[in-house]
Amino acid sequence: MKRIPEDIQELLQVLESAARTEDETASRVRLPKGQPAQLSFELDEDSGHRRAKLFLETPRVEQAVVAALTTLNGREVDPRRVRRSIHASEWQQEALRSLTKGEPRPEPPPEIKEATVGDVSAGRSFRYVQLLLRHYRPDFDSMTKEERVALTTRFVEHANKFLDALRKLSACLQYGDPYRGLPNTPMKQAARDVRAAELRDIEELTYKEIGSRLEVKPYKHDADRNDNTAVRSRCVPNGRNILKKVLGLDDEGYNEYIQARKAEAQKWSSLPKSRRWAELFAQDAEIPPEKLHRIMTCSDEDLIDEISRLKDEMPGLDEDQISSLAWARASWESYGDRGQEVTEHP
Repeated sequence: MKRIPEDIQELLQVLESAARTEDETASRVRLPKGQPAQLSFELDEDSGHRRAKLFLETPRVEQAVVAALTTLNGREVDPRRVRRSIHASEWQQEALRSLTKGEPRPEPPPEIKEATVGDVSAGRSFRYVQLLLRHYRPDFDSMTKEERVALTTRFVEHANKFLDALRKLSACLQYGDPYRGLPNTPMKQAARDVRAAELRDIEELTYKEIGSRLEVKPYKHDADRNDNTAVRSRCVPNGRNILKKVLGLDDEGYNEYIQARKAEAQKWSSLPKSRRWAELFAQDAEIPPEKLHRIMTCSDEDLIDEISRLKDEMPGLDEDQISSLAWARASWESYGDRGQEVTEHP
């Protein structure tokens, strides 16, 4: 099997070359507004001439490329986030252009006043969406901002359904039962119980707090005892056993594992907020957090020099990583100084 290209531009080139359907008599054309369509000619039995048949069926090769782009670059996003994410993305691009020109940074629009770290990161995942929309809809950039937001939201809604269906299809291939389907409930319970064990042993939450966090219903008598019997007797012990099993740990090894995670949590809480912000963004950008933090917090006057210095330190730095640097800096400047806690992974 040939390698599946993962680069967005490479996949778009494959998409561009898929100009014909499986039906060799059909040709790819564009309508007056630029939308792609398929044109074929069929013999009309009544009139005797070959009539033009225009249809919008997408060739399978194109469908496969769109599926690959969505699978490799997409992620499930709450459609309600699209508006904030797009406004945040566009403002940050303007802010970046202003920084590189030495001009004053534009004020953030009101639409992004309540944006979170997750909103900002979600906006990055829309890059492939907008590339696809521009490919199929040449009028995309001439639409109003509200129309672009609405169309992107529709795409995200369909992409969410596609990704969910793809996940179920892949799961069926791996461990689907011939008669009972996918074992969703046992897997969800295992994930919940592992989290319950972590919340108890690492974060030291009470059983009642864990039950509230994970939506485990308490027994009737638990209210008087400030307890959650199901969490205490079933969820937490089961979660501990699962972690021991999958990590190959005995009781002593498990205690060492918990102490190591507690140390991580303590270190995280001791970091200044700007460093926590850098740690989160660094995971996606594949840039050491200390270097990302340096770019985030330097003065505007030193920014260009700091980026040049980073290029010398990381010769393989690509344009996407540089964009991530600018994104993290603009996001920090916009949201970080508002006192917002870094509680959400980008």
